[in-house]
Amino acid sequence: MKKNTNNLRKKAEELFDREKYDDVINLLTAEVLETQKDAELYVWRGFTWYNKKDYDKAIADYNKALEINPNYELVTTQV
Repeated sequence: MKKNTNNLRKKAEELFDREKYDDVINLLTAEVLETQKDAELYVWRGFTWYNKKDYDKAIADYNKALEINPNYELVTTQV
């Protein structure tokens, strides 16, 4: 599962950097995120919602990331 999670992170970051926001959302579906249970994946989708100006969904994803890992620290300056 860890390898798959790392691949998802890399792909999400790549798509995000290319501003392919709909592709990030299609990659990080609710089902995928529930299966992976990885805070960083929720953060990537949150970044995406934020850039699409859907702030409520962005906040929901950031909150879910903190629920999974209350000590999560953002280490990127992507947004």
